[in-house]
Amino acid sequence: MTINFVFDEPLTLVRYRLGWRVVHHLGERLRDESLTRLVRVSPEDEDAAWLIFTDYDDKSFSFTDSTSFAVVRRMNIPVCVTLDSDFRSFGLHCIPR
Repeated sequence: MTINFVFDEPLTLVRYRLGWRVVHHLGERLRDESLTRLVRVSPEDEDAAWLIFTDYDDKSFSFTDSTSFAVVRRMNIPVCVTLDSDFRSFGLHCIPR
């Protein structure tokens, strides 16, 4: 699963680097959940993310990362698949190591 805030990031990058056709295909696949489940960030998740974002001022967490952390907590997700070291820095169990 991924969140709608993260969904935005690769779409923007792919559009600028690979063009409309590629990004349109990727977006359609992600939206129909053929690759991953898309979970929407709730207002409560945004509030929790803001607390994470402001409480961890010694870290370089983006607000998007903070929303991911809030959703992981809310959904009790035991393992995150990510290459972003901030997830480990926040204390989440991640693969690959």
